[in-house]
Amino acid sequence: MPWFKVDDQLHDHRKARIAGPAAMGLWVCAGSWSMSAHTDGFIPLSLVARWGTKKDAERLVRAGLWSHYEKDGEE
Repeated sequence: MPWFKVDDQLHDHRKARIAGPAAMGLWVCAGSWSMSAHTDGFIPLSLVARWGTKKDAERLVRAGLWSHYEKDGEE
């Protein structure tokens, strides 16, 4: 079983502060899903609504924690 590890200093990292708590909740849930689905970090945009909002995803991109990516024709 793969693990999604979170650093014990994440709570005070500059990027986490920029993203905000709601976006970081999305980041953690999406990271966990990615490990269970073996997608190497790719999160389909269609799944974002399970754990957050598109605005949360945009905040992660702005903070430098995510980037917009397309894989096999899926965003």
